[in-house]
Amino acid sequence: MPTTPDLATPVAELQSLDAAKAWNRRAFRNTRPTNLFGQCAVSLPLPAADGDLPAGLQIACPHGEDRRMLAIAVAIEDALRQDRKSDRG
Repeated sequence: MPTTPDLATPVAELQSLDAAKAWNRRAFRNTRPTNLFGQCAVSLPLPAADGDLPAGLQIACPHGEDRRMLAIAVAIEDALRQDRKSDRG
């Protein structure tokens, strides 16, 4: 799942405590369930498509499955690395 639902918000837009709280609730809504259920997770930076900003991919596994989660993350990173190499020719 995506790590956050939105792009980063400029600090200038968070001039009140209420605005900062609202941003926080929205920004962390995708990671909150993992924390609440005691799961392990990692966020991988994904390469940006042409003209787009980069995104983060959150990988979560049940409590105690850290090795499995990290193995999945490494496999995804390796696949992305291979894909970037093939794009370069």
